[in-house]
Amino acid sequence: MTMKSLMLLLFSVVLTHAGLVRPMPLLPGDKRSPDYELLVDGKPVPVAFGEFNGGKSFHHASFEMEGDTKVTVRFPNGLPDSVEIVPSRHQLPVQRESSSVSFDIDQAHKLVLKAEGLRPLFLFALPPELDPPKPDDPKVHYFPAGVHKVGEFRPKSGETVYLAPGAVVKGILHAFEIEGLVIRGRGLWDARGYTSKAKKLHGMLFERSKNIAIEGIQLRTGDWWQTNFLLSSNIEIEHMMLMSFGVNNDGIDIDGVSDLSVRHSFIGCGDDGFGWHAIDAVTLGEPPSRNLLAEDCVIWNEHAGNGLRLGASMETSVFENITFRDIDVVNVCRRGVAIMMDHSDWAHTRNVLFERFHNESGKPLMSLSTKKTRYSNKTGYRDERGEISDLYFHQVTSKNPGVTLVGADAEHGIHDLWFVDCTLGGKLLTSTKGFKMNEHVSGLRFSDTMPERKVYPDEPKKGRQLAELTIDNGDPGFWAFGGESLRVIDGIADAEGENLVRIGKLGWGHAAVYTPDLKGRYEILIHWVPQPKLSSKTPWTVHHADGYETTVFGPGAEPGWQSLGVFELNATSWVRLVDPHYQITDGAVIADAVRFVRVK
Repeated sequence: MTMKSLMLLLFSVVLTHAGLVRPMPLLPGDKRSPDYELLVDGKPVPVAFGEFNGGKSFHHASFEMEGDTKVTVRFPNGLPDSVEIVPSRHQLPVQRESSSVSFDIDQAHKLVLKAEGLRPLFLFALPPELDPPKPDDPKVHYFPAGVHKVGEFRPKSGETVYLAPGAVVKGILHAFEIEGLVIRGRGLWDARGYTSKAKKLHGMLFERSKNIAIEGIQLRTGDWWQTNFLLSSNIEIEHMMLMSFGVNNDGIDIDGVSDLSVRHSFIGCGDDGFGWHAIDAVTLGEPPSRNLLAEDCVIWNEHAGNGLRLGASMETSVFENITFRDIDVVNVCRRGVAIMMDHSDWAHTRNVLFERFHNESGKPLMSLSTKKTRYSNKTGYRDERGEISDLYFHQVTSKNPGVTLVGADAEHGIHDLWFVDCTLGGKLLTSTKGFKMNEHVSGLRFSDTMPERKVYPDEPKKGRQLAELTIDNGDPGFWAFGGESLRVIDGIADAEGENLVRIGKLGWGHAAVYTPDLKGRYEILIHWVPQPKLSSKTPWTVHHADGYETTVFGPGAEPGWQSLGVFELNATSWVRLVDPHYQITDGAVIADAVRFVRVK
């Protein structure tokens, strides 16, 4: 190759590389930062400054990049004495100049620049966006740059919600009993003004759904949880940026979830960054949460809560096969810890790996407990403790060495914990010296070699095959909770067995439940008996082998047997008279009998 050809090739490479940086525009409502200016490979990138929920203000900027990229941050009001880039595990050498600092990155990191005397700067590097959808695609809700008010937004199965760069969508999103939903883009979903602590309205709620993908968007909310995944499965989250720092602003919460991954995301939160729990066994059942992964995520926690939390309510059978890898907790509120596992109920949490987990917050590393707390079940359903076992800590670092381990009793304790190549307070961890522990903690091991993890496979129950089964109230397989509002009404001639159950109000801890223990394809029918002063909407939910389906009846429904449909059942299937997360009933409901008829 001639020198001229080589020079042309190099020039072409430089031009190609420079074209790989795409600045994201300022979003409507954000102000331009007075304290920071940003260049990425020489291209100006707008730096925004805004106040988020909880009264916390931050500077932030977003850009797409690929390959080796130079980031330069200028300080128009003078270079501070101290400038730090976290997470520090990336080991980014910072070059100081007269009024700027520069560093190189080769991956789409989520970073925080901490400058003395200034509010932090969040830097969100993103990979190039591939194949954005077309605005005229009938299966796409396309939001171009600008402000869009949607209120309560309910997508359908198989749809894509696309937020273009510069788009701000105002409202809350509720995905209910759907599958195949994609939410993507480079815009912002802004739920401020639409969420509610009193009504428990989340910024985004995914309920009884599966096959959900979220990529590249920002989320900001008002009070209450930012996202909640409830009784859902097969969820993939990548390059999502959450920024809400107020009351109960958990980041990514789950309850009854399997096969979830959260990667390359920034969790800015006013409560627990990851809030993984099980809250209400009466209304939700006791589904296991398993096969969960959080990888390459940065957590900035303020106001309340912890870096991440497995707890507090744990009203289910098991939490298992969980991995936190390359997680950086860079800020935690004054009373929190990086890892909180306060098991307040009966779940068994097992096979949890913390690998290359870094606590830079200055707060204690972790607090684990299986004792009863103020979050323990209050419905009267069960008052029992669980256990924590088979935890693996591999290459974990923490500035603050604080570790607290407290078991409830000999049968409900904490046991079998491995610490491999961990550094706490700058010292290699080789013993329990400095730990706060009680007598119900056992099996702590310190090693330089990772053991083989205990993996707990899903072992489904077999179930029965019957030609037909009717479960009436009072029969085996039926139970109901409803507090003082629950009563059995006798002498109803049109009811199966001449009685029925009346629940004055559905909601937390109030439900009628039918568990048939069947396997196979069945038509499911409920027996409807007209009664005065009932709710205008009565939701019957079937948990079948492929998910969930809810049918809503009104008080004007015809008396007698009403079909809910034909479903494939397994031994964990059930029928519940229960409200979804967002209550839809407005009065009393009645539960009589449910019939299961096998379909060949």
